[in-house]
Amino acid sequence: IASSAWAAGSMVTTVSELATFIDAVYVTGELLQPESVAEMTAALDAGEEYGLGTHAGADFGIGHGGAIIGFNSVAEVDPETGAMVIVVVNNDGRRAEVASSVLAEFITG
Repeated sequence: IASSAWAAGSMVTTVSELATFIDAVYVTGELLQPESVAEMTAALDAGEEYGLGTHAGADFGIGHGGAIIGFNSVAEVDPETGAMVIVVVNNDGRRAEVASSVLAEFITG
């Protein structure tokens, strides 16, 4: 586990596990109470770019991204449709957001 993440969580996961987590939080509501998700996204509903652990998606929906030495990632989901883009790049010289934008354009048409 990467200890340099400090307060960032130092979590290790797969894309499949991340998709399951995002779906359970934002789409199906199986993980958190609706009031908790509403609190996480209230700032977004008010036009802010960032809520509690949740960003306005760069291309659609809502999401979150991150980077640490050697890796960067972005995950975006449309809570109403369940459409999701997750990109994890194991090279910090490449930006996951670029691939995410291309994929999101394909999904949203």
